[in-house]
Amino acid sequence: MWFGQPSAFYVQAIGEDEAGGLPSGYIVQLGIETSGYIRNRWSYRWYAEWVGTACDELKSVPTWNCAYNHSIYETGYRYRSRVIGHGMENDSRVISTGFVLVSNKDTQWHALVRAGDLNRGGPPDTRNSLTPTPVKLASIDLTHSRSLGRVGWLDIGLGYERLTDGLTDEENNDARGFITWRSN
Repeated sequence: MWFGQPSAFYVQAIGEDEAGGLPSGYIVQLGIETSGYIRNRWSYRWYAEWVGTACDELKSVPTWNCAYNHSIYETGYRYRSRVIGHGMENDSRVISTGFVLVSNKDTQWHALVRAGDLNRGGPPDTRNSLTPTPVKLASIDLTHSRSLGRVGWLDIGLGYERLTDGLTDEENNDARGFITWRSN
């Protein structure tokens, strides 16, 4: 319990290599989430997460290109060119927060906000599946889901994303939207 609400805190630290028989060169993920009810009509879940995917992420100067791109283990933290670890890929630092609201009539709202730096390790990296150059990320998404009874679910979503290339300062702004139907 945290401030009277059910809560969870989590930390994941993965040692990229070993020193003296113990893991070292950590990449780190940590987060918090809490949930509860609003007037017995809505349930909610709020969460926040921070991730750093460079080795020695918690030190003042991280080690670039070592977990996902390794000098000895050429595939690094990938399998068949796909990321095994966090989806934000090599040398990234991202913070995310979101809120999920579910009514007692099976409607849902989900908001997600993200900001951070992707592939911040420097020179172009063609192995990076998200971006070969350093990029600043800012995005927001809002999704509404509604039960259609025996027919399935209807999802409607809107989002906006701004990406700024760290080498050219070129900025890309994209809006997105979708409507999907899922059967039961």
